[in-house]
Amino acid sequence: MMKNADCHEMSESGETPARGERAWYVRDGFLFGIFVALCVVLFAVPSTIRYVAARRDGQFSAIALVVSMWLALLVFIWLWVLAIRMFFTWPRRAQSFKRLVLAWAAAGIGTVSCPVLCFMLSPCHHKVFTWGFREYARAHADIQAIQDWLKTVDPDAAMGMSQWTRWRELRSDWPETIVRLDPEHLALTLDTEGRPKVSIGWSAIDLAWGLTVGHEAMPIPQTQPRVKERLPAGHVTYNPGRYYLPLAPGAYVWHNIE
Repeated sequence: MMKNADCHEMSESGETPARGERAWYVRDGFLFGIFVALCVVLFAVPSTIRYVAARRDGQFSAIALVVSMWLALLVFIWLWVLAIRMFFTWPRRAQSFKRLVLAWAAAGIGTVSCPVLCFMLSPCHHKVFTWGFREYARAHADIQAIQDWLKTVDPDAAMGMSQWTRWRELRSDWPETIVRLDPEHLALTLDTEGRPKVSIGWSAIDLAWGLTVGHEAMPIPQTQPRVKERLPAGHVTYNPGRYYLPLAPGAYVWHNIE
């Protein structure tokens, strides 16, 4: 009888609900853990798809964009799940208003910090793509053969050799080592020392990314960030920058920074 009485007294004093309260917080911790995992996946999976597609085909992957949209929708839905728990379940569970406010503050800081940290720690899309594209160029482009051909090009005629190749055949004056790469755009220009260099682009819309090959001694440019420009009418625009990665002596890959 004493044992039953003690148990009844403990129940009235609140010790048993405390165990339930701990279980309740464990459930919320599990829900928040899923949110953290979704945030990580939101930034990691599309980047991985971009890298793999660029390394395999040298092209942008539309699948990465679709996956990003669906994952972003899933994160948004899960935010609503957390919000419903915070504003409808927590007030019934919290033992005091002060504890409720502190719990709301901690949850709010954690919920905001998670996607912000994932965004800050994740590499930019153009970097991930260029890392993969460099491996594609390394596997498919014969840099030495292109450089040997450039040595035969007359610098005075180099500026006149430029061609968009979409929907038409390459001109016969381009070497086979370049033709077999099946680029969308080719342009011969001169480097700072007046030596011919060739820029090869694979983007069908604009020169968003590509490969440049020149003399072995040609320096690799430094990455140029976007530049903010204020127009006379007061409008602000951004001139695109360019991200560069070395491939070989005198050769590099690049991607525009929009």
